[in-house]
Amino acid sequence: MPVSSFIIGFRKQNEENILNFVNSKPQYEMLGINNDKMAVLADTKSLDEEYDLSKQLVDVKGVREINILFHHTQDLFDPKFQ
Repeated sequence: MPVSSFIIGFRKQNEENILNFVNSKPQYEMLGINNDKMAVLADTKSLDEEYDLSKQLVDVKGVREINILFHHTQDLFDPKFQ
């Protein structure tokens, strides 16, 4: 079964804040952070209509700078997303 994947961008956040956020979300697995501080995560739950991803994401240290860039099944190792 393919993993539902998405990239979340954390603008104006340092790597420690991103790691703290990811570690607080056991349903996510972080696959990497690129130079633009985009955290790539895979959702380990099935995403159905009742699972509202936007409500699962909270402010990081009170700064509302989290953006979902895409959300679908994607080859996470596609070079254009590296």
